Amino acid sequence: MHITHLRTNHLVNPLGYALEQVVLTWVTEDSQSSHQQRARIEVAIEDDFSFLIIDTGWSASLSSLGHPLDIELMPRTRYYWRVSVENNLGVRTTSETAWFETAKLNEPWQARWITTDDASLTAPLFSTRLSFAGQQIERVRAYISGVGLYELSVNGQKVGDEYLSPGCTAYDSWLQYQTWDLTEQFIHGQNQLEVILGNGWYKGRFGFNHGGKENHYGDRVELICEIGVTLTDGSEQVFVTDESWQCSA
Repeated sequence: MHITHLRTNHLVNPLGYALEQVVLTWVTEDSQSSHQQRARIEVAIEDDFSFLIIDTGWSASLSSLGHPLDIELMPRTRYYWRVSVENNLGVRTTSETAWFETAKLNEPWQARWITTDDASLTAPLFSTRLSFAGQQIERVRAYISGVGLYELSVNGQKVGDEYLSPGCTAYDSWLQYQTWDLTEQFIHGQNQLEVILGNGWYKGRFGFNHGGKENHYGDRVELICEIGVTLTDGSEQVFVTDESWQCSA
């Protein structure tokens, strides 16, 4: 008997999502028995499950098609979970560990929107340097958005495989931001962060009539970014967009 396809809100190990209601699903593969008899879900902050924040106990009411968690989520937190299943023959097995990590949720932003006063820059490049000489880094997260479009690089390497971030957005109603895992791209020593902004749907030419309209939602590109660095001793440093960032063509 094997437990596969562990999903959180239909996603595999989702990173940095604003989850309102967490729903867990899984698939039990077993050629000997016909169905799941009972199941148990465990949720913890640590991947060794040394301290459980949720333990449903063995229950016949847990559905593999979707079990909502009764949990008050904390911002920027990774939750580990696993499910154990008992089939109608009395055989039990436990899944591998899955996880989901929350975004900032309702946490206030420490960063500020920054922009350039030079209207002639069609693709301004914002940059900053972060140094971690002699310190052990456990994980690095970037929470970032740009209007109209942004592309983030660390030490000369583009982050992620997405383009045209933050995506098609109704900017007069809401703004999207993304969470990026930068742990593998950060190095001990000095790190160079660069963000290129583009007009996009925000202020670029948009629409069909008479060649479209510019500055539909705003008349300047802007950037907001928070970099959260967690060290192996448990301490955290947060770096934000402010007047210290440099801007160039």
